[in-house]
Amino acid sequence: GECVCRCEEAIDLILTSKVLHVETQLQTDPDEFKSRTTVGIMINDTTIDHLVVGGPAYNSNVFKKGDVIVSVDGKDVDEKNVSARLIGDDQPGSMVTVTLAKGGPKGELVSVDLLRMATSEIQDRRKMFELF
Repeated sequence: GECVCRCEEAIDLILTSKVLHVETQLQTDPDEFKSRTTVGIMINDTTIDHLVVGGPAYNSNVFKKGDVIVSVDGKDVDEKNVSARLIGDDQPGSMVTVTLAKGGPKGELVSVDLLRMATSEIQDRRKMFELF
C-alpha cells in the first residue's frame, strides 16, 4: 500500500533527478541494449572486463575478470564476432557454450554451458543493485 507508493516515488525521484552516477544512468537506459538476450558479461576484445551480478556468467562461478573467451558454441571467436556469437539466436532461455582461457590467453581451457537471459531482467537487477 502506502509503503510501495512511497518507494516508487523515491525511486522515480532518484532516477529523474540524476542522483545516480552518469555511468549508471547509461547502463540502465532501456535503449542501451541492442539485443533481447545476454549472458551478463562485458568484454574488451575477447577478454572479460566485468560480470553483471545476478547474470548467468556471474552465477556460474566460473567466469572471472581477465578470462579470455576462446570460442562460443564450438566456433573460434575474435573481437569482431564475439558479441554476435554470444547473442546467438537472441532467444531468452536458449543455451550457449562458452570456452574460456582462464586468467589470460594461455590459461587452462574451460567450457561452460549458460542459459541466455532477457536483457530486461539484467537491467532490472542492475538497477536494484545500484539503487540499494
